[in-house]
Amino acid sequence: MKIPFLINRAARQFGERPALISGGETVSYAEYERNVARAAKILSDLGLRPHERAALYGKPAAKYVYAFWAAMALKSMVVPLNTRLPLDGLKAQLRQTGCSFLVADHWPENATRNALFFPMNDLVRMDEKRGTIPAQIDERQPATIVFTSGSSGEPSPAVLTYGNHYYNALGSNENIRLNPGDRWLLSLPLYHVAGISILFRAALAGAAVIVPDANNRLAEQILESRPTHISLVAAQLAELLEIQDIRSVMKNMRAILLGGSAISHKLIKRAFEAGWPLFVSYGSTQMASQITTTTPAAGLEELFTSGFVLPYREVRIGENAEILVKGQTLFSGYWEKGKIVPAAVDDGWFRTGDAGFFDVQNRLVVQGRLDRMFISGGENIHPEEIERELLKIEGVRQAVVVAYDDDRFGQRPAAFVKGIDWNEQTVEKIKALLRRSLPAYKIPDRFLPWPDDAPQGMKTPWKWFEKAIKN
Repeated sequence: MKIPFLINRAARQFGERPALISGGETVSYAEYERNVARAAKILSDLGLRPHERAALYGKPAAKYVYAFWAAMALKSMVVPLNTRLPLDGLKAQLRQTGCSFLVADHWPENATRNALFFPMNDLVRMDEKRGTIPAQIDERQPATIVFTSGSSGEPSPAVLTYGNHYYNALGSNENIRLNPGDRWLLSLPLYHVAGISILFRAALAGAAVIVPDANNRLAEQILESRPTHISLVAAQLAELLEIQDIRSVMKNMRAILLGGSAISHKLIKRAFEAGWPLFVSYGSTQMASQITTTTPAAGLEELFTSGFVLPYREVRIGENAEILVKGQTLFSGYWEKGKIVPAAVDDGWFRTGDAGFFDVQNRLVVQGRLDRMFISGGENIHPEEIERELLKIEGVRQAVVVAYDDDRFGQRPAAFVKGIDWNEQTVEKIKALLRRSLPAYKIPDRFLPWPDDAPQGMKTPWKWFEKAIKN
């Protein structure tokens, strides 16, 4: 089925309303479409064709956004590359996806042989003729290849259709009100599906996207641009809660969407008591971002869940309490050896690998990863449960619990903790606090300081910590 190509429709529907705010300049929807059309003409003249893969690499910028939509307008697949990867990792992702084009704001000389490099700064030339932007596009058209977070292993290239992104945004906007004149800060990178979803939500509603200055800290960007909407992961929320000057700005926003991974009840409670307009969500790359989200003006009880299933998605609980999903936002499969390989499904249901349940109000409660659970002395242990209790302790900023081999019990929990001063008395105090809410067999036997070289990202790479405990 054909659905609107949002940049075309937004230009007709919202015209001179703000679409992008970047570097002190405001671009209207009419100019937005013209710049996308210019970028599409350049890429087409260079030889980018339907179904080819075009990698994008660079810091947040308006020209990156133009390139993103331009490649989709040409029915090519956009492959956003992670700017935090080392060069070898980037080259591996280019090879894995078979990209024929690389549009980047910078790139080491001779770093790639198989993809045509084009400087992003040259992408939009004001004297360039414009290409044709389609009014509609097939909802089944492959649009992006987004690498999963890799929280449970190596990142996988997930293929998402234009319709996946479109219906994810449509369902989100039915729950989180977004109108022309609103401004959503692009606070998450475009190599994550959560960042991409901001572009689709805004274009669908006629709202503006604030493209941040890469040199500014998040708090500085918020104070400068005064967004009405923002998306945050746990680490960002924790950082902002410590900044006094920003609290009134956050309180006056219309929506603060939380996601990326489990967020501690302590952080949610602090933000709620400060009057911040919170929305807690559960999502995945394979479902194009949000799957469930709490409702507007939700109370603390609801915010301690992941909320209700959004439109265009379906969720049910399978064997072993596994969360299963399907719907119009479910991805096509993974990119392997030059083609899309459909993901394993059971009667259309995709296994997320997450465990959870619906409460009596039909709100989803996510318990953690099934593949993180381990057995200690015959008892099932979910590391996320211990992590939640650790994050309630004053001073603890981050915590990861992993299993280590034990001769007597098979496996026992060990905890990496960030934010406290380490000594024997501190560890004993933490254990005493945990005993108030956890049975003795769930209390970690080992406590370790947070490694300086631990990777950072939207989701905690617990596989890295599993390797660290063995070393």
